[in-house]
Amino acid sequence: MVLNDGSFGGKQYYLPQTIKLFTTNQSTISHRGLGFDRVDTTSKVGYPSKLSSQQTYGHTGYTGTSFWVDPKYKLVFIFLYNRVHPAATTKLYQMRTQANILGAFYNAIQKNPGK
Repeated sequence: MVLNDGSFGGKQYYLPQTIKLFTTNQSTISHRGLGFDRVDTTSKVGYPSKLSSQQTYGHTGYTGTSFWVDPKYKLVFIFLYNRVHPAATTKLYQMRTQANILGAFYNAIQKNPGK
């Protein structure tokens, strides 16, 4: 729905202006938007991925579950992980597992454009 400017299945659920407002940068001092996180252009390791376009937005939750949307590539990436059970850990974050998987998707898209 967000890739289609608020419409899905032929029905308009949100105005395109609302989608744009919530998915674009709203601050000059932060990479966050109103409703979503944005690409961090100051990150040396690339957040969420070095290959993400400037249009990318998403959310990374405390428990590890996250999603990223990249309109340039028409990519929706959902990562399900429970980092708090049975005990809270940052191991996957430290290993950059999510960024590496997302990077693999970008590499596949760039090798096979239009497929």
